[in-house]
Amino acid sequence: MFLTILRTYQGYVWVFSNMENVFFMYRPTRESDFLKDILQGFSGVLISDFYGGYDSLECEKQRCLIHLIRDLNADLRKNPFDQEYRSFIRQFSSLLKEIVDAIDRFGLKKRHLRKFQRRADQFVELASTQSFSSAATLRHQERFRRYGGELFTFLNHGGVPWNNNNAEHAIKHIARVRARLDGLWSERTLEEHLVMLSVFKSCELRGINVLRFLLEAESDGSFWPIMIDGH
Repeated sequence: MFLTILRTYQGYVWVFSNMENVFFMYRPTRESDFLKDILQGFSGVLISDFYGGYDSLECEKQRCLIHLIRDLNADLRKNPFDQEYRSFIRQFSSLLKEIVDAIDRFGLKKRHLRKFQRRADQFVELASTQSFSSAATLRHQERFRRYGGELFTFLNHGGVPWNNNNAEHAIKHIARVRARLDGLWSERTLEEHLVMLSVFKSCELRGINVLRFLLEAESDGSFWPIMIDGH
C-alpha cells in the first residue's frame, strides 16, 4: 500500500503479488474492508506487513519478517546500551539466520524448514511470556504476543516466502514516479497507469516480452481475461 497525491485529494495504491503476477489497485482511502471481497475463497497464505487492516481476514497469514527486522533494528539503534533488548534480538537473529541459511541451501522446501518449527514455537512462547523490563523489549513483546502465530507460518508450507519482497519491489515504481507526478494525477489517469503497470510487472515476472504480449492480446481479444485471471 502506498500513498499518492491526486490533483485534488489523496489516494492509496495497493499491490497484490505472487511469484508470477502483480496487480495494482487504486483506493481512495486506507480502509481495508474491500480485501474481504477480493480474498473471498482464498486458500493460500497471505504475506503482508503488520498493518492492522489484515488482522480480520480469514486466511492463513505470514507476516513479513523483513519488516519485523527493520523495526527491531530501528529500536536497537535508539537503544544501543539496552542489554536486555540486545539479548532479545540476538536470540531471534540466531534462529532466523539458521532458517535463512537453510533456505539459501535448499530453497523453500517444507522438509528442510519444518525441523525449525519447534524452536520457532519455543522462541515465540518465550518472547510472549517472559518478564521484561526495558521499554524497547516490552514494545516488541506485545507484537510477538499479537502476531506470534503468524511469524513462522512459512515453515509448514512449501514455497511460501518469509517476506513480501515481491510486493515491495513492485511498489517501488510508484515510489519513484510519485516525486515527479504527485499532484498531477487524476483518478482516471492513475487507474489507467496501474492497469498497464500490472501488465508490465506481470510480464517481467514471467519473462514475457511485454510488447509482444500486448500485440498478441490485442489481436485475439484476450487482454482482459488474462488480467482478470492474473488478479
